[in-house]
Amino acid sequence: MRTGIAFHFQGVVPADSDFFVFMFKTGKGEDDDVAFYLRIYPELASNQRIYSEGKWDKKGWIVGCPLLKGSAFDIFIVIGNESYVVYVNGWRYSSFKHYIPVERLTTLKIDGDVIVKNIGLVSNWSTSAFGNEQRSGTSRWELSKNQSDGAQPICKPNQPYLGQIPGGLKYGLTLFFQGVVPSDASGFEINYKTGPNDGDDIAFQFRPELHAVVCNSYRNGKWEDQKSIEEALFAKGEGFDILMIIKPNAYEVTVNGRELCKFTHRMPLDKVSTLQIRGDVLMNTCAIIHVDKFNLTCDLSAHI
Repeated sequence: MRTGIAFHFQGVVPADSDFFVFMFKTGKGEDDDVAFYLRIYPELASNQRIYSEGKWDKKGWIVGCPLLKGSAFDIFIVIGNESYVVYVNGWRYSSFKHYIPVERLTTLKIDGDVIVKNIGLVSNWSTSAFGNEQRSGTSRWELSKNQSDGAQPICKPNQPYLGQIPGGLKYGLTLFFQGVVPSDASGFEINYKTGPNDGDDIAFQFRPELHAVVCNSYRNGKWEDQKSIEEALFAKGEGFDILMIIKPNAYEVTVNGRELCKFTHRMPLDKVSTLQIRGDVLMNTCAIIHVDKFNLTCDLSAHI
């Protein structure tokens, strides 16, 4: 490991998360030194410290935490010349002085109640688009047209997505979407369908527009009663995170960490086999997350 690089983490904080930890270590053993230990308590606080020569030291608290339970996150941990610098969802959150030489570090460990879907390495933080965005305090998505460090979108305005849901839709799944609304967008839609053809039924359509979000279903060639949420949650040029939790009685939708709506099931879940995304959107991530009473684990992450 060396100075000048940064680690990029994308994931989700489970709704029942108590804490989770990032550690930069000198080895894989339990007694190896920890040069940087970041323990995050969602919605509350964080603490930073080191572990050296068999004891914890240099502990410091950060009061307040921008990460909400049940929400998605972007975290960068930058290994600077003098300190570790942490950015959370586009904002500088903390820094921590080097006490153990960076050159000794060989191991990254993540522990606790968290789902980390993607881990990336930015090889030169000072010249990367990521670094410029975080330092300026802007959203990484506002500069997405200049972004060359990330994965290619799975869905673009001229390239809709249509794919089978592995194993079909069922209670206990959460679908996670992360993307950007183009500056000339008028709207997009996420459809849960009974098949891949144009005339197949749609069990649930989630359709963000400029000043509202519309939810509906399509059966036997006809649209059914729609539900509208009159809020402008998806702004042009900005990024978003969507979680769609498949509950026994409804689809539960969370946008940017906030519960938006519940859409009661109108068709049996076992009839839903296909996911469709189309319209004016750059969808960078689509993942299926399995939820059980113990934890959340990511089963599928699509980056094409």
